Amino acid sequence: METTKRKRTREEVRAAVRETIRHKKEWIEKTNKEFEMIRNGELTLKYS
Repeated sequence: METTKRKRTREEVRAAVRETIRHKKEWIEKTNKEFEMIRNGELTLKYS
């Protein structure tokens, strides 16, 4: 379905999905690192 909507090849769609998954993994790693820093007292939350 996606290939017909945007006129992309299957490989382009697969590459886009891989890129999305990569970005998600990077975001998860970053947030996990931030949570760990908060637990260790190295980072504090600031409320507005």
